[in-house]
Order: sequence, then C-alpha cells, then structure tokens
Amino acid sequence: MTFSLTLPLRYVSVMKVDTSDVPAAEAGDLRTYYFGHINPGRTLPINYSLKGWLVGPPKVGAVVQVLRTLRNGAGVAVPGIFTSSPVTAVPNEGEFHTVNSKYLWKDAVPEFHWLPPAEQISSA
Repeated sequence: MTFSLTLPLRYVSVMKVDTSDVPAAEAGDLRTYYFGHINPGRTLPINYSLKGWLVGPPKVGAVVQVLRTLRNGAGVAVPGIFTSSPVTAVPNEGEFHTVNSKYLWKDAVPEFHWLPPAEQISSA
C-alpha cells in the first residue's frame, strides 16, 4: 500500500456507484450500515457519497484518501478520513475501481458549515 500527498489539495465529491466485478466483501446497506465503525464482511453501501480534500489522485496499487468534510449528502459536517481499498483500475478521468468498489469522483466547490456563536464574543 502506498501513500503520497499532492499539493495543492483538490476539494472533490466521491460516490460509490457499484461493487467491483469480484469484490472481496459485499456492499453494506445504507439503512443498516453502521458508519464510523467496523462492519465485518461489508464494504461501504452503494450510493455512499462524501466530499472533502483529495490527498492524491487515484493510482493503481495505491489507496485513495480523502480528508472528509461531508458524508452522504446530508449537508452536515462529518469530519474524518476516507480510505479506499487498493485501486485496481482508473478506466476514465473521474472514475476509479478498487478491490471492492467502483467510484466516480469530480472536483467540487468547498462547503463550510459554520454557525456564528449565539452570543457576541467580547474582547474584554
């Protein structure tokens, strides 16, 4: 497994669109998958989506990592690190396949979900 950081980072949208042709594990179900925890024998559900900062472009033999800011289109910040299984193919720009899954990705506009404090902050 290899890891490298490409600067400047790109803000991207990633979506799992299918399982690989011969997955090592089955895709989970969006209704029952326990996000943020180990789900033995299950991979991310189809239609799982995220937005965040792409650490490096997809390359065969490497994992794809995204410094996640949003998950599943909720519009709610869910910071974390997305790490794919090793990439097996990059058939087209904006597409990569891993041991378990097929993904589409594209550049996106960064979204920041910050609310100002309810009370004014005093400098005194």
